[in-house]
Amino acid sequence: MLTNKWFARGIILLLILLIIWMLYKTSFVFVPIVIIIRAIALPFIVAGVGFYIFRPAVRWAERKNIKRIYSVLFVYIVVIGILTAGFYFLRPYLLQQVNDMKEQAPKQLERLQQMKLHLVPYLREAIDEGLQMASQKADKLKNQAGVFVPWLLSTLFSLATVPFILFYMLRDERNFWQFIKYLIPRDKRAQVDDVLSEIDETIGDYIRGQITVSFLVGVLLFMGYSIIGLDYAVLLAIAAMLTNFIPYLGPFIAVTPAIIVALTISPSMIVKVIAVSLVVQMMEGNLITPHIMGKKLEIHPLTIIVLLLFAGSLAGVAGVILAVPVYAVSKVIYSRIFNYLQPKLEQK
Repeated sequence: MLTNKWFARGIILLLILLIIWMLYKTSFVFVPIVIIIRAIALPFIVAGVGFYIFRPAVRWAERKNIKRIYSVLFVYIVVIGILTAGFYFLRPYLLQQVNDMKEQAPKQLERLQQMKLHLVPYLREAIDEGLQMASQKADKLKNQAGVFVPWLLSTLFSLATVPFILFYMLRDERNFWQFIKYLIPRDKRAQVDDVLSEIDETIGDYIRGQITVSFLVGVLLFMGYSIIGLDYAVLLAIAAMLTNFIPYLGPFIAVTPAIIVALTISPSMIVKVIAVSLVVQMMEGNLITPHIMGKKLEIHPLTIIVLLLFAGSLAGVAGVILAVPVYAVSKVIYSRIFNYLQPKLEQK
């Protein structure tokens, strides 16, 4: 009995390896599919994030006896109003900081060159390598301007379709789930519905939680940078807010530009920036993230780091951002399949 079981498992493993080998050998067949997916992936991913952000507001409006389409339009009007007001109030301040950065950049680079002479050799080499890499990146962008401009226009066009995709996703949510259910046999619909509901809840919790955490981290860093008198506090806080979407590694990436700015001011400012970053990270790890995200994903930090390294090497920045939610969804599906098959395997 044991021999037959292991023989069957061996055959299944060989078939899986054979399928993987055949897919590898015929990968050219999937090139058109990959091109199509790349073309539509960005707007649908951005719209999907917006869907989970705005859906609670749409459902709240619907509970107030407002029709679905009017609920979506109401949310759109509110969001456009908030963005317009935010842009109106923040625009002068942001433009001033950007202009100051342009004017002060040559002086700060010169100050950085002078300061590195007083640093230990290791730090001097690190600064030289950083400046050299920045110069090479700038030259590369200039040389690739002919490729960059069409890519930028294509990306902007894709993002312009996001509001329309998001509108139909919010409006036709129920129709979409009904369509999925009709594709499933009647006797399996209840089980599949539970799995889809759990996946939906997992993705929604992660996206909303991560956005809230990132926003709070950005606000705290802005307050901290303003208190210590660091230049470009708003721009550095916004950069930190964006990089914080990368779990665990984001805060360490976010502090790099702040330290570079601090290097152009004084050694004591570097210490202050590191102190502010450490305080904010401690608050995030011990207060903000546990209360907002909770432990619903139940993913070990080491697992997340491995996922980020693997996804980053495989798919770049997009892979790093999507690694954790994709893993969480895969974990839900795997646990459901295992719970479904376990009684049958025990009976055998």
